[in-house]
Amino acid sequence: MSSETILKIKILEIANQLKPDKVVVINEDEKSINLTITYEDDDLLDRVNEDLNTAFANARNAYLEDSKQQNIAMDVCFDLLDDYLADQNFSDIELGAVTNLMEICDLESHSRKLLLFKMMSHARILTRLEGGERSENIISRTGKQIANDKDFPLLFMKSEKLIHATYVMFHEERTKTHYVGRSDGISIKIRKGLYYRTSGFRGERVQEHNMEHIDSGIFALTTKHIYFHGHRKSFRTRIDRIVAIEPFEDGIGIRKAGTSARPQIFKDKSHDYPINSWFVANAIRLLNE
Repeated sequence: MSSETILKIKILEIANQLKPDKVVVINEDEKSINLTITYEDDDLLDRVNEDLNTAFANARNAYLEDSKQQNIAMDVCFDLLDDYLADQNFSDIELGAVTNLMEICDLESHSRKLLLFKMMSHARILTRLEGGERSENIISRTGKQIANDKDFPLLFMKSEKLIHATYVMFHEERTKTHYVGRSDGISIKIRKGLYYRTSGFRGERVQEHNMEHIDSGIFALTTKHIYFHGHRKSFRTRIDRIVAIEPFEDGIGIRKAGTSARPQIFKDKSHDYPINSWFVANAIRLLNE
């Protein structure tokens, strides 16, 4: 067994001890979450820290660099979050466990820290949606930032709440038809210089389906609709009209009900405001239940 695997197993063992007895969330957003965490076992954290320091020291003796140790610890944090999301309910206790693991592993300056915080923040919004909550607590930090812009163009219905907003490139499937083959028939002379072909075209009708960039603009998800507003095209789609969702690393695809409805893809336009397809896809599924 490799030193990387041994260290990961040991950190997972430690992580499973870190569920606190009480958690109070003071404030939170996609960049930081401030908590007070209480353990009834006063000596637990001391034992955990000792075990963790021993695990890191053993890994160092096995020539595993500190940077790799940090990456393994961060991987465990993401794995822990995935495990907690299996029941679609990310509780305050589970939040405390992941946050505490980050702290004792000294991951404050890790390059993936902000991504983990964003995922935890979005996981908590999904938990609230699962519980039927439709208050201001279901709006992502990015959604708030964009919606508070004085030039924000979208007008929502009074009965709906914004969940998420971002900047995207909008693509839609377009179909082009052409024929391949050769003509075959008998030409009958009608008069000088004019001919009429009696048979048609012996060829095959070929359709090409391509995703065409239509426009760029604002994508918004609310409790009732998906909105898009660009320079050339704007539309609103009811959540209950969406029949398929396909998440991508850099965007999300949806298909609406109706035989003539074209597949649509919303791709990230800015690294600072990713659409977060995992979050959007799960929110749509919860809203459709």
